[in-house]
Amino acid sequence: FFFLMIRRPPRSTQSRSSAASDVYKRQNTAQQDEELNFDVLFSKVTCRILEHHSTESRNSQKVDKILMGLLNLCEKILLVKPDLKQTYGDPEQKNFLTNLFKTCLFEISNTQMRLSDFTDDVDSKSAERDYVKCKSQESRNSAYRILKVMCHQCPQNIKVLIQHGFLPLMERLPQITTWGYMPKLDVKSTSGYIGLRNLGCICYMNAMLQQFFMTPTFRYAILMASDKKKKSPSLKKKEKKKKEKKRELQFVKSKKEKKKKKSPSSKKKE
Repeated sequence: FFFLMIRRPPRSTQSRSSAASDVYKRQNTAQQDEELNFDVLFSKVTCRILEHHSTESRNSQKVDKILMGLLNLCEKILLVKPDLKQTYGDPEQKNFLTNLFKTCLFEISNTQMRLSDFTDDVDSKSAERDYVKCKSQESRNSAYRILKVMCHQCPQNIKVLIQHGFLPLMERLPQITTWGYMPKLDVKSTSGYIGLRNLGCICYMNAMLQQFFMTPTFRYAILMASDKKKKSPSLKKKEKKKKEKKRELQFVKSKKEKKKKKSPSSKKKE
């Protein structure tokens, strides 16, 4: 990484010391290439990016520093060695361009995870963790910069990105029919709550529903209510197990809430 910083000085100093840097490059480029194999280094960095389990989530502003470091190092290597763009963008060779688009930025596979797909043995948080790696704005900007560098003056990579990235993504995107669409308004908040959409005349009803939801006893009572419909015996057994687990979780949650209410710190704050 030290060699990369030397070989690509900051933009502010390039105009002042352009002659000195050109002399330095002519004298030491061959020697540095022998000491550091950029092809092997870039191969290892790309493998680490694709195998890395991101710690970012959509409900928080936490940034995965390890992922950010790998993405930034990948960008610097491409700026120093632009010859690697074609081999790692070709789908028949390394195919890093398409994998970066699919695993770090957009999930464009045909499989769609739904709540009905999860069972008792599968944690729903696994889908959020493996959905895309770059969830924060900082890491997504780093991934976008890599795509920009790989497509710069490389028509082959532009075609690959359009065919294997943008076209499948456009097929999955919903058609927007409303006027004055603003994507920022549909972004999930960092608190984890989405909220209710106001249709123009249900603002008071939405406020009441939110109040009911934030009352734990009332919410649990509604969720535990039965519709009194006859069901098959196999479904009854599964539902009994799920209800028992839900009751255990609800009992534990109610105990924790009672302890918080009885704690002296909460009374002092009040």
